[in-house]
Amino acid sequence: TPEDIEILGQSKLLYPAPYEVEGSVIIRLVRLSDPVTSPVGRVVRNRQFGIRGNEKWQLLAMGVVCTLMIYSLGIWQLRRMEWKKKLIEMRRTRLAMPRLQVAGSPYPWKDNVEDFVYRVVDVRGVFDHTREMHIGPRPGTDEDGATVAGYLCVTPLRLEDGSTMLVNRGHLPADRIDRATRKEMPAWVRVRGILEE
Repeated sequence: TPEDIEILGQSKLLYPAPYEVEGSVIIRLVRLSDPVTSPVGRVVRNRQFGIRGNEKWQLLAMGVVCTLMIYSLGIWQLRRMEWKKKLIEMRRTRLAMPRLQVAGSPYPWKDNVEDFVYRVVDVRGVFDHTREMHIGPRPGTDEDGATVAGYLCVTPLRLEDGSTMLVNRGHLPADRIDRATRKEMPAWVRVRGILEE
């Protein structure tokens, strides 16, 4: 009846997808006064994942948010690139400066370490192997170039005036952590390294 068609025509239900009604019969009531439209257009308009009502504004808002996020990430990458260029140039400049000869305390960088970072330092002293520290675990390479587990070995260096400086001696494989596997006798050594914070 016209009343039934009017009631069903105001229904908010969506057209089902084919996989939802497999083996069933679909009956759809239409008004004869409605214009003839493409079935594909109706499915796109009325399907659950199609664009209906104010969904276009939601999609527009999501697009704007995604665009702003990508734009901000691009700006962050440009700023990071500038910071990296300045860091590389600073390291290149300071590594080319004359070496710092350090005989004891007070150190030249006592009041302002930032001005001496990445400078080459020459020191002379005796390693205190009884107080060495192991930082890690960290991956490293052995004599054959294979990757092995291990630790960074940081050892205090006792200078001529009795002051101490920490020296990162590099990667130590895990099977050589025990000092009994390494014959290291106290002796005067000259160390040349790069100052880091």
